[in-house]
Amino acid sequence: VINFAMGFLDIIGELAKIISLSLRLFGNMFAGEVLTVVMMSFLSFGAPSLLLAQTLLVGGLQAMVFAVLSAVYLNLALKQNDNSIS
Repeated sequence: VINFAMGFLDIIGELAKIISLSLRLFGNMFAGEVLTVVMMSFLSFGAPSLLLAQTLLVGGLQAMVFAVLSAVYLNLALKQNDNSIS
């Protein structure tokens, strides 16, 4: 019974990491879009274009960080399983 409960909590912990990373990525990308809309309402064309380029760069960087953290979490999970087998 205890092993089942611990396994269930581990699964919830792993899912929480994925959800946390996804929400962080979504929040950063959404904030960039909101900032772009606000800037477009105040300025004509030059500043929003620069802001859109910056948003694309930041979104790409956030996606890279998301992918690296996902790979690290997966690697840690696989190493934990390897240690329990030996």
